[in-house]
Amino acid sequence: MPSLSNIPRVLGVPYRFEGGLVRGVLRPPPPAGPFMDGGLTPRRMLVLSQKDPGIAGKILTDLDGYQYLAAYWTGDNLLGVQHSKTYLLFAITNQEVWSRTGFNVEPISGQRIATTNNSLGLISVVKEFVRRFNDGLDIEEEIYRIICAEQLQVGDYLGNFRVTRIEKSLGLTYAEAS
Repeated sequence: MPSLSNIPRVLGVPYRFEGGLVRGVLRPPPPAGPFMDGGLTPRRMLVLSQKDPGIAGKILTDLDGYQYLAAYWTGDNLLGVQHSKTYLLFAITNQEVWSRTGFNVEPISGQRIATTNNSLGLISVVKEFVRRFNDGLDIEEEIYRIICAEQLQVGDYLGNFRVTRIEKSLGLTYAEAS
């Protein structure tokens, strides 16, 4: 029986992800709002049927091979019934080596001493330039926004960038790194 919830499955474009395949309809994002301003990477909205599996935090690949990171946005309601799920898609820009500094405890003083960085693997991220500032000593520092699905911690490294701030929202991790 035809229904509004089947429209994304019937008319949608296929996207592959680790757990399978979904079909959805792309639409442009709202012109303003959270996660829309200042972004340099393309953002799209993907509408899926309510019956499709949740894809927040998953990397989707379209027919052309482009990869996107999906963040849960909202469900579309009509007369109090949810017919679809909408995801915000961030275009993947980089593959970065994720590492975390290990610590040993010095037996005499009890202080934690940093050891070598432990590699946690290669991850797909969205990396966007945020701002550049001068610290007063004529040393410029660049700040980047990193968006990923992994559980980053302050102090982690993504390539040569050290994570300095973390926020979690929409099923993803948003970090600042310099």
